[in-house]
Amino acid sequence: MRVIFILSILLLTSCDLSERVAKVLDGWVGYHVDVLVKDWGPPTSSFTFSNGGRIIEYRKSRVVTRGGGSYQQPLTVEACTSDYAADCARGTGYVTRTRPTYTSTVGCNTRFRISPSNIIQAWSSEGEPCFSSHPDY
Repeated sequence: MRVIFILSILLLTSCDLSERVAKVLDGWVGYHVDVLVKDWGPPTSSFTFSNGGRIIEYRKSRVVTRGGGSYQQPLTVEACTSDYAADCARGTGYVTRTRPTYTSTVGCNTRFRISPSNIIQAWSSEGEPCFSSHPDY
């Protein structure tokens, strides 16, 4: 039951984030592309269609390091001087263990479809949610 609760929280959190990303990116539709470029900077790449419309793309990535740190693990030791239980002593100590670290690159691509008159018509995004601000927020 606890696992279902945790998974539900994660699902609701990710849905909330997706909705916030969509709200911000939807807010750009109808704006002139120059407003976007002024806020986000020059696009990473672009493609111009024969009708004068364009697709501009912003790519972001970052390296994430996870894991690491240390913890104390109990270690129980029993020492005997003979085969009799009365001649045995037991003690617990602690050993420091280190968690391994690993790095990965995460990123996202956000594309905007621009009309021949330079108005943002639509957007698409893939990868980790990332976006810049919107002038109305």
